Amino acid sequence: MKLRILSAAAALLTFLALPATAQMVPLQEGDVSSACGCRFGSDAPGKPTLVFWSQEDKREAVLRTAKGVQKLSFYGEKYIPEQREVPRAGDRFTLQIANGDTNVQWLGTVTSSCSPKAKRCTGTSYKGRLVVLWDGKRREQMDAWGQCFCPAP
Repeated sequence: MKLRILSAAAALLTFLALPATAQMVPLQEGDVSSACGCRFGSDAPGKPTLVFWSQEDKREAVLRTAKGVQKLSFYGEKYIPEQREVPRAGDRFTLQIANGDTNVQWLGTVTSSCSPKAKRCTGTSYKGRLVVLWDGKRREQMDAWGQCFCPAP
């Protein structure tokens, strides 16, 4: 009897440790139509990419759920201080993208960057928070990373 109670308690604790609203799943290679853009992902083990925002067409973004790929529209971005040609560590960047049912907000701080003319440039890296509001009700938020770059031609 004690073993069953302990097993049930362990199962409940495992269930409670999982985010009940987690609906995002990692993007797959074919989900992204452009190589140039910003990728955002969870700080969880494996650090998968969960959201992609195109730099070529700033109006386009995608994320994947268990139901498939969702396209999102651009609503706004803000740089604090104002956007610089070469961001500096500590600069902040916010982004809002959404569709009818899903609202995604990125709040990040630059951790590293390089000049666009640098030969070994990897773009700009961020550390921040990814917040997703599902159906205007359920919130999923996580510590996250961000990286914006265009591959060398």
